[in-house]
Amino acid sequence: MRCPFCESDDVEVVAPWGGQIITCQVRCRTCNTYFEAIREEFAESGSSPESHREPNGRIPLRESGSTRWA
Repeated sequence: MRCPFCESDDVEVVAPWGGQIITCQVRCRTCNTYFEAIREEFAESGSSPESHREPNGRIPLRESGSTRWA
């Protein structure tokens, strides 16, 4: 992963979750800029939550810890 501002490879993940379900928060150690990047499990597989929609258009809930509201 590279910094989109200075192109440095010296970056660190500071939070596993970003503003979207498929992003993480990253900081460049060279220019000290924070940015969001696609999380590795989505970047490697080429999939996203959008590609797993049910026929009715809804994104299915995860089995662990999810609650269905009536």
